[in-house]
Amino acid sequence: MHQLDKVIGKGLSGILAEVEKELKATPVLDDLSRNKVFFLQALTIVLRAGIKYGKRYAVLARELAKKTKGEGKTELEKIAEICDRVPEKPARTFHEALQSMWFCDCMLNWDSGSHSAAAPGRVDQYFYPYYQRDIEEGSLTDEGAIELLECFRVKASSGRRFRSVASRQGLAGESHFINCTLGGQTLMARMLLIAYPTSG
Repeated sequence: MHQLDKVIGKGLSGILAEVEKELKATPVLDDLSRNKVFFLQALTIVLRAGIKYGKRYAVLARELAKKTKGEGKTELEKIAEICDRVPEKPARTFHEALQSMWFCDCMLNWDSGSHSAAAPGRVDQYFYPYYQRDIEEGSLTDEGAIELLECFRVKASSGRRFRSVASRQGLAGESHFINCTLGGQTLMARMLLIAYPTSG
């Protein structure tokens, strides 16, 4: 399971519960266990900060919605609703899953200073269930999904804001990118092909 898949599926609160359970179950007996406790304590700080980060976006979106009219107001209210949920709780929709991924990407960049710190991996596999369910329920269209992905691409292109001034100047003009995989086969499909090759 990719780390983003886990965040999207469990939410940071779900992961925080796992970390806190492990923390309680870890006695400090030596340097190794003490270091483990320090690491788990650091994780709780980061996970709580991630939850607060999403909530701050929700507050800002609601403040902006009060000053806005028409379609923009509706869009900001929806953003606030989504940010109230993710990344704290599991995503329920394609839009929530994508927003949760973006928050995690921002958090990774704070730590590393690089937008390419961790590739999202098989986004086709962990986003597809949300896309499929939304399409079947009629709450999302292909055009709507494409628009969300295009908006995400614009956000991803602004990743240099995490870098130092000198780094941004040195990379000026370079097209920004995020490595991800689209298509291919699942691990199970590959195993079946190896176990049961087709005769030609």
